[in-house]
Amino acid sequence: IFLLKIHFVFIFLLLYSTYMTHSHHSSCASNNEKQLFFAMILTGTFVFVEILGGIYSQSLALFSDALHMATDFFSLFFAWLAFKIGRKPADEKKNFGYHRFEIIAAFLNGISLIAIVLWILYKAVERIITPVAIQGEIMGSIAIIGFFVNIGCFFILHKADKNNLNIKGALIHVVGDLLSSTAAVIASVVITLTGWLEVDAFLSILVAVFIFISAWYIFKNSLHILLEGAPLHIDQKKIKDNIFKISSSIENIHNIQIWQLTSEHIIAIMHIKMQIVDKNEENKILIHIKKALYDLGVTRSTIQIETTQTCIDNNISI
Repeated sequence: IFLLKIHFVFIFLLLYSTYMTHSHHSSCASNNEKQLFFAMILTGTFVFVEILGGIYSQSLALFSDALHMATDFFSLFFAWLAFKIGRKPADEKKNFGYHRFEIIAAFLNGISLIAIVLWILYKAVERIITPVAIQGEIMGSIAIIGFFVNIGCFFILHKADKNNLNIKGALIHVVGDLLSSTAAVIASVVITLTGWLEVDAFLSILVAVFIFISAWYIFKNSLHILLEGAPLHIDQKKIKDNIFKISSSIENIHNIQIWQLTSEHIIAIMHIKMQIVDKNEENKILIHIKKALYDLGVTRSTIQIETTQTCIDNNISI
């Protein structure tokens, strides 16, 4: 009866997810916030199912995985919240608005993923040393449901903007859950057929290694953005070459600073020394420079035109 109830809940969630995804597709709108919300609801509801399954079967494996998925639920929640907060307009105190909440959420996601890896490794070693009795049939049934729930979450998030670091972090959480569910299904079959309890721990270690590789990428890149690091995919030499092609009046490009507000919003400031005949020529060149920067991915730029022999900033003590 309990398993029938679980299957009923799963079917309801699957239909709900399918309906919401279809509605999103039919509107032809790419909305990261909505996709995260649907994945969050799907994950959060299954957490309760898995907790009940862990309590009923006395399976520490299921209960531990439920806590793992609960962590993922909160990660999805904060990622979703970051998009909502990020829509707030800029003001006098927050000149760039609240877009950075996306990167903060991605950074926290990276840290939580690394924490999950350490926890999985700790529990895996503990279980290798002291194997825990597991009811393989119940564990397998709920793990199969979890597998399809995570598949649903993956396809929901797959429709979002995968270049967004916040979405990448959420996707890695879901893929980690998907691998955990797959490992749990395999482990339940092996345990049921052979009684080899340690297989659960060994498969968990493999999953932890994969999660760590992805988590390190999210952690490293989000920290790079928070530290105002130059975008890794922007070639400053190419920027200079493209600007020099605009006009023969351009003599020198210096004091270039390029950083990311988020993974999509790139900001640049630079000084450009040129020989100007009149103000109209300067404005035309400036427009072409800004367009060239935009074509290379720079969404906001501030350009200081200099006509003196030396840079003004070099004569100012800061």
